Amino acid sequence: MIFGIVGAIAAFMAVFVASEANDLTREGEVKKAGLEIAKVSAFAVKVPAEVIGEEDAGIPQRPPASARGVHVEITVRNLEESPSFISRLMVTFQASGHPDVCSPAGGPLSVTAEYQVKIPWDQPLQKGSGYHKVPFTVTHELTHEIRPNMYEKFLISLGPEYEYEEMPWLGIFKIALERDSGEKVETNPIAAIEGDYTTRPFSESANDDKERRCQVRNSNEVLSMLKVPDLILSREFRDLKAELEAIRSSN
Repeated sequence: MIFGIVGAIAAFMAVFVASEANDLTREGEVKKAGLEIAKVSAFAVKVPAEVIGEEDAGIPQRPPASARGVHVEITVRNLEESPSFISRLMVTFQASGHPDVCSPAGGPLSVTAEYQVKIPWDQPLQKGSGYHKVPFTVTHELTHEIRPNMYEKFLISLGPEYEYEEMPWLGIFKIALERDSGEKVETNPIAAIEGDYTTRPFSESANDDKERRCQVRNSNEVLSMLKVPDLILSREFRDLKAELEAIRSSN
């Protein structure tokens, strides 16, 4: 298991609010109370990072700018005639972790991304698995005002603290924004995978039956994630889904 090598992973999130606000006032428009989510998209990116650890430890290093993560863009609309004050961001994970290492290759890279909110390194794992016990929620305090009848775009960046050579981080999560009044607006579940992934954990030529069973287990775990209702797939997760379905149909 990859967690047998490292012991645990952590994931971080940074929150940015884009100054993209559009006037929504229309003559005769019917107003509803509260907020609504107008659009959600997710995609893998390279994020600011720093290299840590010792070179002589035998751990491969990457340039700081090569750390990977997932960006989620959420466009929120304030439907009220008065400002809405966002005081809290909550990310609830329904799945989080890495596939198993099926062959004696790959390993941790001493690269950590500069995110602002992290999942605790000791977040419990499922027994015998590289995935966390779920659900669990990470909370980040905010102070942001959405003006009346306006759109605002929130950019949330998340990903694992440590990278693994050709071992992607996968997650399913909901993102909620909470007003100072206690009202919440929440996305549908989002399935995302960090960038630069390969299908190695799922389809590389296996040396023996044990490795092949490991790959099949990894594939089944990912495909089972797709059974979550109303799932929003990131670009990379959509590509991985198609590749795994093609592998399954060819076997």
